[in-house]
Amino acid sequence: MKIVIAGAGIGGLTTALLLHERGIECEIYEKVPKLLQIGVGLALLPHAVRVYESLRLLPELDKIGMRTEMSYFRTRHGQNVWEERRGIPAGYDVPEYAIHRAHLQQVLVDAVNSRLPDGSLHLDASFEKVSQTDSGITALFRRSDNSTVTVEGDALIGADGIHSAVRHQVSSRRRRTPLERPDALARCG
Repeated sequence: MKIVIAGAGIGGLTTALLLHERGIECEIYEKVPKLLQIGVGLALLPHAVRVYESLRLLPELDKIGMRTEMSYFRTRHGQNVWEERRGIPAGYDVPEYAIHRAHLQQVLVDAVNSRLPDGSLHLDASFEKVSQTDSGITALFRRSDNSTVTVEGDALIGADGIHSAVRHQVSSRRRRTPLERPDALARCG
């Protein structure tokens, strides 16, 4: 079995590592030619950290993140509004982390590059379309020089973000009901 993943963000990279742990071949395709250190701070809650623990990544998370033990909300005058223990002090078996998105992504890239076969992560390959075949799928990716890469696999996972090209292409092929068609609304009015 071979899975094609569109998107090398946190979701795509984590998925690739989990598939690899289960012995499932996968390749990741990312549209940007270079992964940049961009993003914001994240709170990795215990249910997410448990996944990274299963992937043996907690030592790396400890190096780049801060274990959150308490959350506080205060008024502008410093009066306590709410506070709550977090992570291990709250009774979870794993910590909670405050971490920068780019640092988490780099930990995942490093893990993918060290654990998966060479050439599993492909940059500068923007998802363009997918078609179903008798044996699985064929996905087409376009590079910035306008050349294309065609990949065959058993399934495609769209992990390409909020403005997902995979979701857009798949949902635009879905047959619409009469009330979902723009011309149907004009006839109903």
